[in-house]
Amino acid sequence: MYMIKTQGKRIRLIPFKYMVLLAAMIHSICALGQDDVLDIQGNIRDTDSMKKMETVKITVLQNRTQFDQFTTSGSGKYSLELPLGYDYMIIFSKDNYIAKKIQIKTNNIPEEDMAGGFQLAMDMSLFQIKEGFDRSILEKPIGKAGFDPQKNSIDFDFGYTEAVQNEIDSEFERLEQLAKKMEKMLKEFEELVQKGDQKMGEEKYQDAIATYEEALEIFPDKEPVPSKLAEALRKQDELDALAEREAAYQKAITDGDKDLKAKEYTDAKLHFEEALSIKPSERLPKDRLKEIEGLMAADADRVKYEEIIAKADRHFDNEDYGVSIKTYESALEVMPNESYPKDQIGKAKRILDELLAAEMAAEVMEKKYLDAIQLGDRNQDNGAYQDAIRNYEKALSLKPDESYPQDEIDKINQILDDLSAAETEAAVNAAADADKERVYKEYQAALDEANDLFDQEDLVAALESYQRASDIKPTEKFPKSRMARIRQMMDDQSALLAAASAEKERRRLEEERAAADALSDQERRKKEAELEDERQRRSEEESAERERREAERRAEEEDARRRQEHFNNNSNSSTEDEAERYYREARESEARAKAKSMMQSKEEHESYIQRKIADS
Repeated sequence: MYMIKTQGKRIRLIPFKYMVLLAAMIHSICALGQDDVLDIQGNIRDTDSMKKMETVKITVLQNRTQFDQFTTSGSGKYSLELPLGYDYMIIFSKDNYIAKKIQIKTNNIPEEDMAGGFQLAMDMSLFQIKEGFDRSILEKPIGKAGFDPQKNSIDFDFGYTEAVQNEIDSEFERLEQLAKKMEKMLKEFEELVQKGDQKMGEEKYQDAIATYEEALEIFPDKEPVPSKLAEALRKQDELDALAEREAAYQKAITDGDKDLKAKEYTDAKLHFEEALSIKPSERLPKDRLKEIEGLMAADADRVKYEEIIAKADRHFDNEDYGVSIKTYESALEVMPNESYPKDQIGKAKRILDELLAAEMAAEVMEKKYLDAIQLGDRNQDNGAYQDAIRNYEKALSLKPDESYPQDEIDKINQILDDLSAAETEAAVNAAADADKERVYKEYQAALDEANDLFDQEDLVAALESYQRASDIKPTEKFPKSRMARIRQMMDDQSALLAAASAEKERRRLEEERAAADALSDQERRKKEAELEDERQRRSEEESAERERREAERRAEEEDARRRQEHFNNNSNSSTEDEAERYYREARESEARAKAKSMMQSKEEHESYIQRKIADS
């Protein structure tokens, strides 16, 4: 982590990724205040539009008690001056937006470190309330900061902020998936309703009922489907009733004709009366009834018999089987050879026997059912869910139509599923958190080592450490920017050394030319030719070396440009502005280090030249 020293305080520059996670929140923390206070200033923006927001209510809690509260103006700016030595909670809220909180602890700052106070540029962004969004995520602070006595600075816990941001991202992803699912369900629902309407138009009411019911399984109460379903059911009931009426009429006529042919006048009369009640306007049942009346009038015993039978049938139909048996027996006294009363007496006795047996069996089954239910309830209360399921299944086998056992089984299965899902989720989250922590520590260690080497001006070792940090987190911008700066500094130093070498060579050649003047013209010309060849060779070597370094520098710049372009495509404009301010400060520091290094190289070169002149 690169440190800048300012008025006796050390300021930690914040990695760009965490600035994004805190909604571009923190720019710098420094001791520039006039009092022992924390001076906070910043802007508030809309997360989606990045426009500055007005009428945002800012509430400051000092040790959980309200310390200050005000509303921002149209500029979207705000400022706070908070005495040091307290635990603060700053709440940003606005109608139709989800509030965010920042916790800053200053209650552990030693008095000697409070002098001059601290300044904090802290921007905030708020997003509008999304339907269905789990607001409990932001009931806790989105950021936490506190004083670090080892660094003498106020630091933010970026690992905590990243975890909260991941929760927010996961919630937005869940809402997006839910919206897609609802859209698909609505399309399917509308297609089913359209299909049901088509079947209604074709008077295929049974198909329409099935289609409407399928649509209501998606949206149970969405109108006008319940009304359409009711109309389809009514139409189908009318058709069914008409068909049943016709079938009942034909059966009554058929049975009546059969009984009339067998001279079972009472039965025949009942069937034809039934047919007439179904279709009062039909002529055939009326004719048959008139014929039966004539036949019955010819036999007084038959008449009396029919009267007794009619009375017995009424008792039978009313399920008064004991009285009907005695009445049928009275009819047999009038006409002993009639089979109908005997058959009815047999039916009534069988029904009475079945009712008695069913009553006894029902009592036994009811007791077994209640025993199984009570045992299942007790198992469930004690947490013995598998035993409870077995007892509820036993009760369900005794009474398949009862809903309570199945409801309890479904409830227990849901409990077991929830317990299993919770265990799985806990294991996955623990593994993910451990991996994130490992990567963060490796990256931070490499970055801290690189910053220290850079401060010590060990540029080659610093370049290797920054490369290692970039390999751990390829999306981080700071290591790449610092590597580009180091390469530029190294190129500048190489250029200075090359210039010094050229100057040295020039002076050497001048000295050799002066010495050559004392030789003969032929020897001097030979010596000059050799010197010119040597100079040309050295010039070509230096030119080739410069071209090689220039090619390497262009390749590195192109690679940095592509990475920067990729990164910029994934960042919004406001984040780029904040990053630019952050890196401008870093560039100023690097420029000072570069100037110092160049000056040292120049001094060393001049010293070397002076030594060579003295040696000559």
